[in-house]
Amino acid sequence: GYLFIFDKQGNMLVHPNANIDETNALSLKDPVTNQSILQELIDVADTDKELFYKWDRPTDPNNYVYDKLSFVRYLEGFGWYICSSVYVDELQSSSELLSTRILTIGSIALFVAIALAFLFTKWITRPITELAGVAKKVSKGDLSVKSGIVRNDELGVLAHAFDSMVSRLRDNIETLDLKVESRTKALEQTNVQLQQA
Repeated sequence: GYLFIFDKQGNMLVHPNANIDETNALSLKDPVTNQSILQELIDVADTDKELFYKWDRPTDPNNYVYDKLSFVRYLEGFGWYICSSVYVDELQSSSELLSTRILTIGSIALFVAIALAFLFTKWITRPITELAGVAKKVSKGDLSVKSGIVRNDELGVLAHAFDSMVSRLRDNIETLDLKVESRTKALEQTNVQLQQA
């Protein structure tokens, strides 16, 4: 698409086509309605409506078969009409390209989100699974195991607390075993002394 500017008298102030630029364009007719194309553009100015019409292309001059779409705004202080014009097929191809790009970006974003969710889930569930395995071994009496999980988050705090608890339990059992053994030996000596007496 492109922009062009004309005034109330139909003088083309700015137009990308050198054949129309700086000429009076009131005589240019809409090939479908046979009305002045500038008058039709003036009629839709500031109405929030667009003008659909047939026009030629720079690559195919004087062949008025191409659909165009124009929006027009009026600048009252200057008496100018600013028109934004685009060929409908270019607009459609641009929208199809944009749709394709949005779908591609959306698909990539979805894939990345799924991959990140999978990695995050693994990052969370792997230490929990390891901790559950260690807890199962402890419940079967193996107090020599440790989770080995070292992290700076809540799971790391939980693993450290669990490892500390197992270590204290092992130390308490060893201390209790030593006390029982010591007490047993003392009782055996007392028993021996009583039998000798």
